[in-house]
Amino acid sequence: MNPLRIVRVLKETVIRWRWRIVIALMLFAFCTETIEHLPILNSIDSYYIWEVIQFAILLPLLIGTLLSLFDTQSRLSKTITRQEKQRIIRRQLSGARDWEELVTIMLQLPRTLAPIVGNVLLVYDAHSKNFELAGQWSQTGYTPPKVMCCPDNPTCALNLAKQEHDSNSLYPCQCLMRMPRQANYGVYCLPLLHADQPVAMLQLFFQPEADLSKKQIDLLSDVAPKMALAVESLLLKRSARSISLVKGEERQRIARHLHDTISPDLAYLHLRLDQLSGDERVAGGGQLSPKIAQMCEVANHCYEQVRNLLADLQQEEGALDFITALTDFVNATGARAGFQVELAQTGAPRNLSSKVGRQILFITREAIRNAARHAHATRVMIDVAWEWDQLYIEVSDNGDGFQLDRVRSLETSYGLHMMQDYADELRGRLSIHSKPEAGTTLKLWVPL
Repeated sequence: MNPLRIVRVLKETVIRWRWRIVIALMLFAFCTETIEHLPILNSIDSYYIWEVIQFAILLPLLIGTLLSLFDTQSRLSKTITRQEKQRIIRRQLSGARDWEELVTIMLQLPRTLAPIVGNVLLVYDAHSKNFELAGQWSQTGYTPPKVMCCPDNPTCALNLAKQEHDSNSLYPCQCLMRMPRQANYGVYCLPLLHADQPVAMLQLFFQPEADLSKKQIDLLSDVAPKMALAVESLLLKRSARSISLVKGEERQRIARHLHDTISPDLAYLHLRLDQLSGDERVAGGGQLSPKIAQMCEVANHCYEQVRNLLADLQQEEGALDFITALTDFVNATGARAGFQVELAQTGAPRNLSSKVGRQILFITREAIRNAARHAHATRVMIDVAWEWDQLYIEVSDNGDGFQLDRVRSLETSYGLHMMQDYADELRGRLSIHSKPEAGTTLKLWVPL
């Protein structure tokens, strides 16, 4: 047996039985002093009493106290060392940048905590309800046995962990499928569960003479929930990236379809209606002219909506830089319509979610588009105020203005209705003030 192991076992035994050893020392010292003074002990003298107090009481108590202090200091040192190791392990696990790096770290960690000769990481697939090989490691010259996780087997480590509601334990593996010839390795499983649900399984291979200490078992048990959380977090990130990639590809496919089919058709429809509205043979009668103009307006509005939708689809999914998107639209619209645009901003701007940003952007775009298309404005003022609990936007122009009630009653005023619907969906407030020859002012409050 290893001499260092003998010393460690002896030290642990003395610490564990220290007070029984103290009592034994007291009895031994008392008996020794009594036998020593027995020939001259006609009566109890002060010298005998002093030696009994000194060697049978004080000295054993001092030894017991020193052993207790040593045990406390040793426990404190072990706790500090254990916490420091856990902190390092937690930092390593959380610092993994991708899945391959995390698998490498998880295969390396057990080697630093226990004398293993090989290990295998299996990851649970919730869809197929099976474990899949994520990575493995073994010492040179060592052929690891083929091990599977068999949830149908009642002695499987996964079932044992669920029954005992404890994922922080090593279990002897009962799922050996193939063992190399003349091999006699100890195989243990460390189930990694998160919220009582399987995440992964670490299978550890030991030499037959290897004997794990309680410290090593505790360290492996302590890192199990941290490894489970790291695997679960990175799997969720991978899933989110895959979903985002699929959504991005679908957005691009829809954008290409709109650009290649619907957008050219709407542009052609708008062009032909515009030509018809200027044809005296068609519009000269006076009855068709307003209807053609109305149809031309609807076609133009649909074409603008498709262009805006294409711009939105081509943006990356995620947080929307509202001010940048608004500035780009304002500059393009102002240059095309030939009016002056003033954009003022107060407060600290914030990135809005994709859905909220697009809805607010639609309302603001519609107000600017109406100023360019209907109001014949030469100047548009936009005020954006970022407050701690809301976003306030005001769009005003010096255009012709209109009778709000009359316009809302028209069949072609669905743009105003959509603006109000978006404001209601955002749980915001929309206010529009306009009078003929007095311009139009739109005010929007959106809670953040």
